[in-house]
Amino acid sequence: MTAKDFFHALVNYTCGAKHVEYKNPTDWTKYITDQIISILSSNNSVVETKDSETSTSKEYYRIDVTSWVQQKEQIETECNSVEMIPHLWQLKTAVEHENNVKEWLDEVCKLAYIRCPLRIVIGYGIENADSKIEIVKKILCETQAFTDDNQEFAVILGYHEDEFQECVSNPCGYRMWVLKRDKQDLVCEHETI
Repeated sequence: MTAKDFFHALVNYTCGAKHVEYKNPTDWTKYITDQIISILSSNNSVVETKDSETSTSKEYYRIDVTSWVQQKEQIETECNSVEMIPHLWQLKTAVEHENNVKEWLDEVCKLAYIRCPLRIVIGYGIENADSKIEIVKKILCETQAFTDDNQEFAVILGYHEDEFQECVSNPCGYRMWVLKRDKQDLVCEHETI
């Protein structure tokens, strides 16, 4: 799954959201986390076999939602020979959601240290977005967040609670910036609906 795939699915999944949920941080976090799990479960680009399955989890590594591919079959024989339970999986996606418009940079810093192909932070407050994304770039550079050119780091920002618009195609006003490494440069792409 790419950041763009996730973004379009998120906007689609939130079309039925209600303002009463959006303005209550606890209700909105539960709602959005359930939507994230649905997206990662249904839009998986990993080829699954009978021995390999994709799973999602809440709060693994204290990250709101993660997805991974189980690969324990690759070491099962060796583990059985030494009477150990096999554990081997490949982390695919890490997603953090933060309602507090002043706190989502902490989620950026947290995910900067997680190694997987797709990391996503969902926050709120689209004003001064370009300046905020420049700060994100600095955090990602300072933490050496990219280990290769096949990783994406997405920041999705939405409206403040009083700007929510029911019955429109993007009620949360989500916009996305995707940061990735191209050789040694950090590049940023912007996506809106």
